[in-house]
Amino acid sequence: MIYDSSLHYRLSGVYLTTLPLKHAVYARVSTLTCPQEESLEEQTRYYENLIKNDPSLEFAGVYADDGISGTQAKTRPSLMQMLQDCEDGKIDLIVD
Repeated sequence: MIYDSSLHYRLSGVYLTTLPLKHAVYARVSTLTCPQEESLEEQTRYYENLIKNDPSLEFAGVYADDGISGTQAKTRPSLMQMLQDCEDGKIDLIVD
């Protein structure tokens, strides 16, 4: 995200004038082993805190798929829900 002097945020050439921006977190691990479960918790906690501590950002939720292969998007229910929420305007940007 690039800050522009015109007080707009610019992302990939598109000006976003609605602040705060709604950010969601997406996290995934492919197995349910203990180290990966802890990794998923660490991922979500870190990014949730990052978003919540920035006044220009609005926290739009955490979407996480536990123990699901990343080879096909349609097999990841949280990913599919997050994409639908993007289309519905509930999320502006995703942190993963």
